[in-house]
Amino acid sequence: KVELPESVKEIGDYAFIGCENIKSIAIPESVTEIEVAAVVNAYALQRIIIRSNLTLIPESMVAGCKMLTTVDIPNSVSEIGIYAFQGCVRLAEIDLPKGLKKIGYNAFQGCESLETVYIPDGVESIGEWAFCECENLTEVRLPDGITDISNMLFRSCGALKSVNIPKSVTRLGDQAFYGCSDLTSITAPKVQSIGYLGFDSTSITSIDMPLLKEVGKSAFRKTALTEVYLPSLETAGDEAFLSCEQLLTVDLPKLQNLSQQLFTRC
Repeated sequence: KVELPESVKEIGDYAFIGCENIKSIAIPESVTEIEVAAVVNAYALQRIIIRSNLTLIPESMVAGCKMLTTVDIPNSVSEIGIYAFQGCVRLAEIDLPKGLKKIGYNAFQGCESLETVYIPDGVESIGEWAFCECENLTEVRLPDGITDISNMLFRSCGALKSVNIPKSVTRLGDQAFYGCSDLTSITAPKVQSIGYLGFDSTSITSIDMPLLKEVGKSAFRKTALTEVYLPSLETAGDEAFLSCEQLLTVDLPKLQNLSQQLFTRC
């Protein structure tokens, strides 16, 4: 157990890297800055308590801490840095502060035990890969105000069953939900474009996207779609609906091209 004294103002880069026997760290109010990867790969660490008024959870702060189950993040934090919690495979819940504005790329990648994520309103940016490979994630609440779902954001979140996309979102990035094998439904009322492999290898059966104009290559490949009605769709990439073996009905009144292998093996 490590309880730092109030005399400590700053924790430097890699300060506790590889400290394999530490189970708990308490960071006092006096600390104003934590540098990169301060506690990375502290394999026995189970809890970290941050009592200070930090505004930034730094890059790779506790990445690879495989026993970590509890993190107390202060409400003062406005940004979670890249890779901050990557590979914390036992972290089952995270209470994101209300003042949060930015989540860096890969921030929670591979947090296999996370089951629910509630991202507060006010978050303006969620980086690529931020929640990818969170294999037990079943529920996500996305904030109003974000305009896109970044590339690979929920890739390989196999337990995710449904997602409501806020009305502020107009774009779903490449592989945003690729490999979410249990995903059966998605509502995205204002989305206009979906990137490459957006929903490839999911179990979605229908699409509710009335304003969708463009889908990238293989966007709905190998899904469980039974019907497709996209009244605004103008452009569909190659293989967009390839191997949708249960597809029975298609209605695309504004489609301008029939791309390569668009409906092959349907």
